[in-house]
Amino acid sequence: MRRSITVLLLVAALTAVSAAQEPIVLRMFSGYSNDGTPGYAVLDPYLRMYEAMNPHVRIENMGREHDMDKVITMFVGGEGPDIVEGGTIHLLRLYNAGLLATVPSRLADRLHQEIFPISVQSLTIDGRLIGVPVENMTTGLVYNKLLLNESGYGEPPRDVAEFEEMGRRLSRYDDQSVITRPGAADPGEGWTLHYQMLAMLKAEGGQVLDADRNLALDSAATHRVFQMFYDWAGGPARDGFLGLGWHWYEAFNMGDVPMMFGFPWYLGNIQSAYDGDFVRDFGAVPLPAGSQGVGAMHYGHGYGVSSMTPHADEAWKLLEWLSLVQGDQGITPLGHTMAAIGSLPLAQADLAAPHFADQLPVYHGFIESLADAWSETAWAEVGVTYVNIGYEFLPVLNGEKSIVQGVADLVLKNVRDMEEYQRTR
Repeated sequence: MRRSITVLLLVAALTAVSAAQEPIVLRMFSGYSNDGTPGYAVLDPYLRMYEAMNPHVRIENMGREHDMDKVITMFVGGEGPDIVEGGTIHLLRLYNAGLLATVPSRLADRLHQEIFPISVQSLTIDGRLIGVPVENMTTGLVYNKLLLNESGYGEPPRDVAEFEEMGRRLSRYDDQSVITRPGAADPGEGWTLHYQMLAMLKAEGGQVLDADRNLALDSAATHRVFQMFYDWAGGPARDGFLGLGWHWYEAFNMGDVPMMFGFPWYLGNIQSAYDGDFVRDFGAVPLPAGSQGVGAMHYGHGYGVSSMTPHADEAWKLLEWLSLVQGDQGITPLGHTMAAIGSLPLAQADLAAPHFADQLPVYHGFIESLADAWSETAWAEVGVTYVNIGYEFLPVLNGEKSIVQGVADLVLKNVRDMEEYQRTR
């Protein structure tokens, strides 16, 4: 009997030692795959640094996966990650499916204190923070100081009237009245117009939802924004001062177009393409103020932690370190990653880091926009997961339907989304 007890104790002791020696493995969709993109090259060494600092932890960097159907299938099959990265709407979907935990209160308090408020707001659902912010993007107007100065403008436009007057005066046409240089540009994709038009909807006093969370897109402000962009681009003839297309985007980057609607990540592409002094020759400001003030549109991503992981404490510790702990370079690991991909920082203290020093004078215009920005998350809580205004506008611009019909179709699309959301909850 004694021998049996001794053997059992020995087995238990050996099992405990073995368990203590086995590292905890955190499986993480980091959002950055090893495919040459700059985010991976910066973030992954930090994950290895964290492992060295915490020998009991191993991190499997699973790269990027934004197909949430695949991610949900992984969870259902018991192969879900401990940490998942995605857009705010992606994380909301996982949270509503019961697959994500809420951020622990102590960490949530720190994030509220140290991260730009709109980034925290974009991951807050019914007062609960469902993830740690990653990426911090907003709308703005980037401008070429040299081209503005050549035409006698010492400052960029600050309201719609100035923008329209400057845009027309800065445009150039050949002797056949074909535009050779628009006064302003945008890539003209449905998704780029989506953010810029929503920002101007806010500036014109419009709403997506009213105070009772009813759809409010069928408004004079929505019609006004459709008309505004239609006139700026010149309708089907495309002879207005707003040039739409990636060729105009590229021309702006080369220094050949005066103004462009943009996002912070555009700045790195401009800096790469432009032969002159980027910081000296370019600036950025919020989008032109409309009849009701300044508008902006924010988008970002986040890290969520699985509600089923047995390693939740370790996952939150890792995310806190990535987000809020500055290293010897004077920047957080995520701040360094954001600098590499062209995002605004998330932790406000990272603005002082040398990694942002070169572009900081240009970044300030986008940072100014954050205070006036909308986030899509509040709308998504009632089923408006993607307003789709840019895509609904393009057939109007092409002359395929009227503005009245375009707005009606926009409203119908979002009504159906809300109904489907309520049906499937």
